[in-house]
Amino acid sequence: MVVGLLDILFLPQKRARIAVLEDDVKANESTRKRLESQLSSLKAARTGNGLTNGRDTFLTQLAADEQAVVALTAQVAEQAASDPERLQRLAEATKTAREAANRWTDNVDTLRRYVSDKFGMSSADFARQFGVPADLEYLEEEAPPQKA
Repeated sequence: MVVGLLDILFLPQKRARIAVLEDDVKANESTRKRLESQLSSLKAARTGNGLTNGRDTFLTQLAADEQAVVALTAQVAEQAASDPERLQRLAEATKTAREAANRWTDNVDTLRRYVSDKFGMSSADFARQFGVPADLEYLEEEAPPQKA
């Protein structure tokens, strides 16, 4: 009688455990089916990725286009040195630098005259003491090179 009583007392717990196990089995089955379908779609995608005539010609054209892009990029880089805007900026920068050099030369000459007049120092002594080069001259504006 004790055995029957224990079965009756623990029957709801057994049923709950069985229900949980059945739910787990159903979840495992649905997961397995989902994985099998993904595996089959993966296999189909792998086999469908082979080289076909259309894909092969496309890849050949893509390689040719990439080579053309590299060649054109190199050509643009070569012609960048002849860019009119760049040459204009270079000419303006050269003009500004020449004007600045001539201002410095003018300032050195003014200082040389001042020191010569005020302190009686000769130009050669001034150049030697202050490290002024002997060939310090104004820069003349050069004519642009003639195109042949």
